[in-house]
Amino acid sequence: MSTKKDYLPTAEGPFDGWQENFSNKLIPNLDKWNIPGTEADALNKLRTPYEEAYALAKKEMRPTRTSEQVAAKNETTKNYKGGIRGFVNRNLTYNDLVTAKDRVALGIPVRDSVRTPSGAPITIPDLFCTPENGCRIKVTAHQQPDSDGRSKRGKPEDAGSYEIAIWMGDNAPSNGEPCMDKRRFTRSPVLIELDYDDAGKKITFFARWMGKLGQPGRWSTPAVDVIPK
Repeated sequence: MSTKKDYLPTAEGPFDGWQENFSNKLIPNLDKWNIPGTEADALNKLRTPYEEAYALAKKEMRPTRTSEQVAAKNETTKNYKGGIRGFVNRNLTYNDLVTAKDRVALGIPVRDSVRTPSGAPITIPDLFCTPENGCRIKVTAHQQPDSDGRSKRGKPEDAGSYEIAIWMGDNAPSNGEPCMDKRRFTRSPVLIELDYDDAGKKITFFARWMGKLGQPGRWSTPAVDVIPK
């Protein structure tokens, strides 16, 4: 699928079918693709008024629809399409967890699979932890201020995502490799939710950049905290 061709259908009927399929494929995979629920909620707030307006003013409703209803349909469609484009750009276009098969199923462009292979990221993230209410810890991975290839993005240019490794309790290892709990993310910061029964326990985090083809970089120094109550 060409990335230059608009993936959103222009005609209202095909677009309505497209958006329904998109939503049906997206919602069950939010966790799998590490997409925040708040992003889906924001998109749904645009989808609901669109569907209500479309039901009243689609072409099949010509005998009964009013000019005001048609105007509402056009406005909500415009807003919804803008919301979809923004959502796709933020959460799907550069999300390495979304496969080419997933993109075809969603009806969005497939990224060019012919690319120059990249190596493992050469930099190491700075890692920061901030305890939050409800046994949660906000974990932030930053580029080091003097790192080569530093960009204004959250990740360096040679990274497609980053991995956090979690060690619960004492006797933490020197790096994240032995940790059984490893989680991949594309955005920073992230909120790590922990079990209430573990409140007060020591917890150690490590992070590393992951290359655009999944190549792991070097682990960061540990960030140690206590699980808040």
